[in-house]
Amino acid sequence: MLILVDDVHAETVRMVDFAKSLEAPWQAVFIGVNPEKAHLVQQKWQDRIGEGEFVVGRVAFPAVDGMIEAYIKKIQAETPDCFAHVIMGHLVMDTFWEQALHQNSAFIFNLALGHMERVVVTSVPYQVHRKSTVDEAEDVVRVEEPSDVWVETTSNGQ
Repeated sequence: MLILVDDVHAETVRMVDFAKSLEAPWQAVFIGVNPEKAHLVQQKWQDRIGEGEFVVGRVAFPAVDGMIEAYIKKIQAETPDCFAHVIMGHLVMDTFWEQALHQNSAFIFNLALGHMERVVVTSVPYQVHRKSTVDEAEDVVRVEEPSDVWVETTSNGQ
């Protein structure tokens, strides 16, 4: 199992807990273009997680998906007929608009790795809830919840 890591935070801990619950060997993989960030993330891993193998892959340009694909192919060449299980974090926001505006790479990686044989991608959600104050609550525009009734209209308004 490969846990894709971009930093070490609460979401990372959740992905590690998920991987450990499957009771199979796993390793954390960080792919980046900045050697200083790679070193910082590796140090955070040691300080905050302190277990498992941490693999750093460096690319000269931002082609993270290609580097991950190459790493998976290397593992599959070493262990023919194995399945590569890729675990990714996925931030889940409170509203559709927050979710749409927040960049989540899980969908992109699913597309990038979906063509590979014997590759399974699991997205581990991490819910981010925004606490609102009374002043913020007054400024919120309420959107009417959709009803269970289907209403069909035609283009001429009938």
